[in-house]
Amino acid sequence: MRYTDIAIIGGGLAGSTAAAMLGRAGIASLLIDPHEIYPLDFRVEKLSGCEQLDRFARTGLAEAVLPSATHDGENWIARFGYLLDKPPSRQYGIMYADLIGAIRAQVRPPAERVRAKVVDLATSAERQTLTLSTGEAISARLVVLSNGLNLALRRSLGIEHQIISACHSISLGFDLVPVGRPTFHFPALTYFSERPGDRIPYLTLFPVGRRMRANLFAYRAADDPWLREMRAKPVETLNSALPRLRRITGEFTVSGDIKVRPGRSLCQHQLSPARHRPDRRCVLGHLPGHRHRDRQGVHRRRAALRRPYPGLACDQGHGRRQDCIVLRRSGQEIVRRMVDGKGVQLSRGHDRHHAVLAGAALGALPVLAQQRNFAADA
Repeated sequence: MRYTDIAIIGGGLAGSTAAAMLGRAGIASLLIDPHEIYPLDFRVEKLSGCEQLDRFARTGLAEAVLPSATHDGENWIARFGYLLDKPPSRQYGIMYADLIGAIRAQVRPPAERVRAKVVDLATSAERQTLTLSTGEAISARLVVLSNGLNLALRRSLGIEHQIISACHSISLGFDLVPVGRPTFHFPALTYFSERPGDRIPYLTLFPVGRRMRANLFAYRAADDPWLREMRAKPVETLNSALPRLRRITGEFTVSGDIKVRPGRSLCQHQLSPARHRPDRRCVLGHLPGHRHRDRQGVHRRRAALRRPYPGLACDQGHGRRQDCIVLRRSGQEIVRRMVDGKGVQLSRGHDRHHAVLAGAALGALPVLAQQRNFAADA
């Protein structure tokens, strides 16, 4: 039996960050993950915005991790083929596997890493016992579940998984390459949708090393034929959806595979009443819109939505009503309320990068509010 103070199950962004912070605080902990080197995975590919970067700085890891990323310094804002703004930018592009590797490099004693998978977990009031795939047993005072959408261990503890929105959105990642010139003339670009019917809120382009990485977001079902067209003919499909994009980017092509990731379901995790026990565990994650709760309420994440998006994020519709408003102040996007004609409101803590940005009218809020009778909480 191996003893530790805290056992962290899952070595993604949340688990690796927790282990690095605990090690710096001098708390004995074990980061348990089956991968020595995190596998290639299409997830977050940049750290951006004052709020997100300030929060990351408070972990104490920013100075060590951010040099591994690419800082663009300026992000162009465009729509309808016209450049609207060139605000200073605090975007740091980095592939997810590289981000995890940089954070894991900061996991130092008394925190340790264990390469294995947890196959069983028994909890009690004082000590929690983990059984690993290697046959080793670990006893910990506190267990942290940070294994993403792998629900087997949570179900074994009686933690229920309730899906509120089965398909929130689709994310696509690919490399964009300029044609006839060595580089793009912009450091980074956010290009907003031209037509709500295309179900695309925005496209963001940002450098990762010498590559120009593209993240495209769409409100479509996972089996939508449009996704197959995007994979088969990415340039033609993208130009059809955003016909005036080339006024800003110039001619381009797509290099390599297109990664597609279905939108994360908005869900709640709650301990079944029949399984209330005074044990010690918490559930961590970096996904907005999730809320995890055990009997003690050890760890809570406030739900991002007051209620589901009518016609936007629900299973039916997938963006049939995508008129919404984005407010810009001092070069920072501040999403206070998204309006779909019925006054749907997001909580103020919702991450703006996961908000609905389709049909955004930058700089035209007063006109739109008057013309469309939208009510925006400025």
